Order: sequence, then structure tokens, then C-alpha cells
Amino acid sequence: MKRACCIILAALLLFAAGCSAPAPTPSSSVPGYYGQGQTMTGGANLREAALSAVAVERQQEEVVLTMTFRQGEGESARVPAYEVESITAPARIAVRVQADLAADAQTDLESAGEFLGLFARSTEEGTDLYFQFLGQIAYKISEEEGALVLRVRADDAQSIDQYHVKVPYNEANLAVTAESGLQPALCADGEHVYDLSAGFATIEEADALCRTLNDALEAAGSDETAEVIYLNSGAAPAYTEPVSRSELTMMGALKTDSGVVDGTLVATDARFLCWDPEGGMVMARPQVETTGDGTTSTYEEIWLYQLDGTRAPLLDTAFSSVQKAAYSPDTRYIALLEQSSGARLLYLYDRRDGGLLFLSAEGFGDYTSDFAWGQDGVLYAMSGSDTMQLMAYDPAMAEMGQEPLHAVEEREGGYGNVGEAGGIVYFNDEYGNVYAVDTATGTRELFEIADGFLLSPDGSRMLQIVYEDGENGSLATMYLCDLASGTRMQIAAQAALSDYAWSEDSRVLFYLVSNRDAEDAADYPVRLMRYSTVDGRTTDLGALASNSIFPGRTQDSILLMYYQDRDGLFYPITYQLSLTDLTDHAQDELVPTLE
Repeated sequence: MKRACCIILAALLLFAAGCSAPAPTPSSSVPGYYGQGQTMTGGANLREAALSAVAVERQQEEVVLTMTFRQGEGESARVPAYEVESITAPARIAVRVQADLAADAQTDLESAGEFLGLFARSTEEGTDLYFQFLGQIAYKISEEEGALVLRVRADDAQSIDQYHVKVPYNEANLAVTAESGLQPALCADGEHVYDLSAGFATIEEADALCRTLNDALEAAGSDETAEVIYLNSGAAPAYTEPVSRSELTMMGALKTDSGVVDGTLVATDARFLCWDPEGGMVMARPQVETTGDGTTSTYEEIWLYQLDGTRAPLLDTAFSSVQKAAYSPDTRYIALLEQSSGARLLYLYDRRDGGLLFLSAEGFGDYTSDFAWGQDGVLYAMSGSDTMQLMAYDPAMAEMGQEPLHAVEEREGGYGNVGEAGGIVYFNDEYGNVYAVDTATGTRELFEIADGFLLSPDGSRMLQIVYEDGENGSLATMYLCDLASGTRMQIAAQAALSDYAWSEDSRVLFYLVSNRDAEDAADYPVRLMRYSTVDGRTTDLGALASNSIFPGRTQDSILLMYYQDRDGLFYPITYQLSLTDLTDHAQDELVPTLE
């Protein structure tokens, strides 16, 4: 009984002194240093304590961080109760102390070595300090007279890439973000702050949390939105202007005589390239990468999006800027055209084995103006280096081990668009000529005089555009040519044309004309026109807020895109617009995603 009482008394004394359980064994690659995910506790339960100063110093391979405390009158210089937690992605050491932050305490620290900066905030329990570093780190902790000292150095722990959910740091959102376990993290600029989630291995897991957070933020009356980013555990997130809920729900509007149709949000970070045969959308997603010295670079990845908001990477390759993508008739291959500085490079992606063939290096040259798949499964492209030539690549020949690349004709081509229908390849040159080349014989004929053309998806018709100068810029006359009969008819004249797209079923041609003379031109710069190939009627559908359209799956829908300026970086925001649905989509579920 006496022994039991002694044990209890010893435990009470330890508790009163603020001591914790025995320290865990250091697990970093640096002997004697604690690593990621390890938590330490200590200090004493003081009646009054204030954090009076924070200092940072580089000492050889270590960054030394010293937190100095003031005690209440009559108390000796001790360290108040604290908890130290090592957090990854990005590397942070969170120090939570039972001490108020003194009004004269300096927390704006200069970077030193791996140390990026400090974010401090007052809490009901005291003060939370987040010391942030570049790369993986290991730490030691010691208590000195009235001071807590952290010694931090680089750790060889392997960095990993994961998905995270971020919300711009805002005191009003703390209740929502704290409930989901988000913690503050400095951006690469060392100034802006995000509340950041732990890492997820898959985007599906991150999306689920993102949806939950957006619902909670909306219920709390916040205009902030959560977003998903892809982050290396050794790097800080790049800062971009936040995406506001009110701005997202105001976009995508078609103003009609009977009301306003709002677009359904598809993506806040991707632009449309083509439809997937199974109903998804092949999208180009801009990525922002910030190096340790603060330099920002951008590139694009190709992802497959579904209209229900789910998405996944399509291939593991970074591109400068993908201008066009198209599936082969058998859907096995996807051709991709990349704009990179002054070059336009052609690729062929094999969906069966995941291989990516760089056709520009196979003989197409460093400039491809356009390409088109033939119904025979051959890829036709106007390509070259010094001069342009109509080339063909047959994947079936490559499968059989035979030469897949050949010139369709031994003549110089032109810088223009390309299309194929019925064994005939059409191409434009820079002089306003449309030529037709028979793929079997290589015979070329002048087909029409036009500055541009676009074949319907079924290959039955060709939209032809002839430009002329007008008082307010170039004006377009639009013709529709039936390829079977050769009949050509005018469908619009003197139009200030800005964009156009066929519906996937080839029954409707959508195009945009200027709305500049209208009172609402600032918000609705263009009018959406629809020409029906069934009855030959042109319908003015209303004023549109977007200058960029893409084909929908049916003649009753289109895709719209905007570029949103977010601190000098432009992100594409894509919507689907139903032309028969006047439902207000302001309450649609938001899953904004950035990487």
C-alpha cells in the first residue's frame, strides 16, 4: 500500500511539473534528431506566461529557433507547457504553447537556410507557432532558462507527391477548417497563408474532403472555396488568387428573352480538348510549379474529366500547351498537338499500352499546323521544318513492323487547317485556298477559295469562312458546303465572328458574333447563334458571357470557357450550358481543383 501511494505521488509530481510520458525514440535519418510525424511535449503549468521573443539563427548545418518567455510576478524563469509536432507537406514544426503572444513579440523572421518563415496565431489555450522549412527536416528540442530552443537540420527522408485540400487562411473559416484537420502553411512567397489538409494518395480522396469543406463553407456563409492541389512534401504551395463562390456562380450565363441560363461548373482549372468516346472530356490542366528560389513555371497535363466531377490523369507527361487532341476512329490512339515556343509538336498516345510516340522526331518536323484522323485510321498532318508537306502516319503499319510514315503528295503544302472525309484530305494555305488531295492517288485540286474551314464530325459538310476588312475589324461571310453534292450556300454575311463549333451529331453549327453595340456588351460581349442543318434556320439564342465555345454532346448543349486572372496566372474555367434548361445552377456542388 505504501509503495502504491509513492507511485501515485510521483505521478502527481510529474503532472504538476508539466512532464509527459517518456520521449519517443528519434526516427529521422539524422542520429538523435526527431523526424516527420513525431510529437514531443514538455514544460510546466505556469500561472501566467507570455511569449516575448522569437529568434532565428543559422549555426553551421543547423537552424536554431529560440522562443523566450516571460513569467508572472514571483515565478522563476521556466518554459510553459508545450507540444511540438512535426508536420510534412510542406515541412513545418508546430509549437503550441500555453502562453499568450506578447504585443511586442517579433514573429516576422527572416529566412535562414532551410527556414522559410513563421506563421503565429493566438488561440484560447495560448499561442500556436508554425515554423516552416524547405525540404524534409529533423529536429531537436531543449529547455533553457525561460526559453524553448529548436535545432533543425535537413533530413534525407524521401519526399513524396500527394493531393491536398487548401482554403485561403481566414479567421472566420477556422471553425470549418479546424474540424477537418487543416493546418496553416505559408506559400512559397513566404507571405500568404493557406489552411492545408494532410496528404492524400488519390485525387478521389482529396475531392471527397473538398466537397465536404465546400458544403460547410457555404453553410457558414463564406465566399471562399476549397481547392485541391498536387504538392511535393518538400515544397511550399504556390499562391494564386482565391476562387470566390460568387464569381463562379455568376459565370457561364446566357441571357435570353425569357431569363438567364447559368452554366453548370465542370472545372475551375481545365480547358476542353475533345470528347472521350465513353462520355468523358479530355482536358488540358495548367500546373504551377514553384522552386525553392521562388521561380514559378507553368506546364499542362492531360486529364480525363467526367460531367459528374470525377477525373483522373490520362497520361503521365508534362506539355507546354496542348492546342488539339483527337481520338482515332478505333479509339485506341489519341493524337496531341503541342505549342512549345515557336514549335508545334505532334504526339501519338497509345491507350492500350500507355506509350507516347513523339511523331515530330519520327519525320513530321518541328512544326505541325494541324492534323486530322482519316476514317481509314491513318493520321494526316500538315507538317515540316523549313517547308510544309502533307504527311501521313499509319499505326497499323507500325504494328506490322512496316514503315508507317509517308508523304501523301510530293508537293509543298501550306500553313493552315486540315480535315479528312471520304478518302479526301482538305487543307488550307495562307493565301485563302482550300485544296483537296486524294489519299489514294496523291492528286491535288483547288477545292474552294476560303480563309478557313471546319468539317462536320460526320464528314458530310464543310463550314467555309471568308474574311474581309470592316470598319471595326475583320468581318466573316460563312458558307456551308455539302461535300456529296458540292452545293455551297451562304449562311451568314458581314459577321464579326469570334468562335464556332459543330455539335457532336453534326446537326447544328454554333457560332459567336459580336454584341458590342448592346447596352450589356460589357457583361455579354457576344451573341450565340445556332444554324440547323435539318431545316436551314438560324436562331439567335441570346447574349453570351463567354468568348470561347466547344461542342456539347448534343445539339442542345455546349461547353463554355473563361480565363480567370489569379495573381497574374490565368486559369481556364469550363462550364456546360444546357440550351433547353432554365434552371438556376447557383447551388451546384463546387469541386474547384488546382495543381
